[in-house]
Amino acid sequence: MKVSVAGLGSIGRATAAYLTIRGHEVFAWDALSEVQALMEENDGALHISGALGDDPPTIHKVCRTIPELLEEARVVIICVPALYHYDIARAMAPHLRDHVVLLHPGSTMGAVEFRNAIASGAPAPEACVIMESQSTLFVACIVDEGRRVKIPAVKNMLKVAAFPSTQTNDGAARLAELFDGVHIHREASVLKTSFDNPNPMVHPAITLFNLPRIDRKEPFFFYREGVTESVARIIEVMDLERGAVMSGFGVSTTPLIQWFQDVYGRRYDSVYDVFQNNPAYGEIMGPDTPDHRFLTEDISMGLVPLAGFGERVGVRTPVIDSIINLSSKVVGRDLRASGRTLARLGLDRRGGEELIRMFSAEEGSR
Repeated sequence: MKVSVAGLGSIGRATAAYLTIRGHEVFAWDALSEVQALMEENDGALHISGALGDDPPTIHKVCRTIPELLEEARVVIICVPALYHYDIARAMAPHLRDHVVLLHPGSTMGAVEFRNAIASGAPAPEACVIMESQSTLFVACIVDEGRRVKIPAVKNMLKVAAFPSTQTNDGAARLAELFDGVHIHREASVLKTSFDNPNPMVHPAITLFNLPRIDRKEPFFFYREGVTESVARIIEVMDLERGAVMSGFGVSTTPLIQWFQDVYGRRYDSVYDVFQNNPAYGEIMGPDTPDHRFLTEDISMGLVPLAGFGERVGVRTPVIDSIINLSSKVVGRDLRASGRTLARLGLDRRGGEELIRMFSAEEGSR
């Protein structure tokens, strides 16, 4: 199958490598000129190591423009940070036809923002399916000064939903053809993929409580050394607040510990146990600056919409609010104001009951 990958950071390159190894024709593009130049210099070869092996697969074509990226493939996997979902949606809008677009991952409400962004430009045809994944299929990081991607693990499940959810089945069937051997789990609506996303529960707390190491640019293993039993308790409390918000919308939550067991296929006794004993996380290094996506993206695109949805249904999120406020001070800008607010999602004029009805209708449409 022909498939496009937009964004060639660690997850994008891991995705392109995975699909190429499985015999698909991969068309790839990146907005950063230095990344694009690296791919062209390597003639499309992806230097990888870890769970996908060490032999560099070569993608079918390195594209220079978005129209070129979308011309032949009908499945597009977007692996850019959530901060750029709106911009890439506007750039792709005039060129989308009967494509299946997967935000990998969607962060929180990525598919909603993406479809709204398209509608504000050149509306995509009804046949265009906009989907988001709850998380990424890969654990991956860039090493060797950007030249190689280390892939410690490939998860065994990818949870997805489309917006609107009436398109989920069609989109998931196309994805199942690509990700052979991975369980494509179809969620009832983007409420589940958005609010069951584990990253905002995990990354910001670990980053904040390791600021002395980060400020000193001290190398440390982000999960294995960065998560103590005390940090794990903060993550667990945030997880409880997340569950309360989901309950406010009548949606069941997948507790973090259950999520880790589902996607890695092994049992853990606690959140602390996950980060001490999951080999997928053992060698991931921490950031060397607080102005990192673990705060800027996972808060503005993750915790901010979660807290906003909670407020609309009368659910308080005091610990999550504290993490947002503290992180804004640390990076020197208001992550709430610049985040994926209800206003940015086009939902600011809807009250709590209206939002519940809206997303209940989404779930009921499956």
